[in-house]
Amino acid sequence: MAREAAAGNVKSTTYMIRDAVAVEECEDEGLSFYLLLDDGRTLFLSGQYLHGPVEAGFPWTSFELVQAPIAGYTVRIVAHGPSLRPSRTRAPFTETEYKSGVIPDDGTIATRDFDALKNAV
Repeated sequence: MAREAAAGNVKSTTYMIRDAVAVEECEDEGLSFYLLLDDGRTLFLSGQYLHGPVEAGFPWTSFELVQAPIAGYTVRIVAHGPSLRPSRTRAPFTETEYKSGVIPDDGTIATRDFDALKNAV
């Protein structure tokens, strides 16, 4: 991490969130969230690195995501707004969902039907 920071390879992005769907954790896969951004797109975050932020109130209406993209991990998440309670918590991802490839990679931003996400199993 120190080498990436020294080389300028740390990326910081601030997000504004309007809604959230939490996904229950299964075994040790880590927590997952679909986060509706202020521009209507959806940010997907997933991983064990979310445990600390969740204990501190994540998701927040605004937060900064600091990443080391070359190493492929999130360094930290910094709150810039109040906590936002997810409008829904859905069951853990199923084996079928994993096999079908419908689960996005951590950090993916895409246009999604957020109401459909809220109504998923």
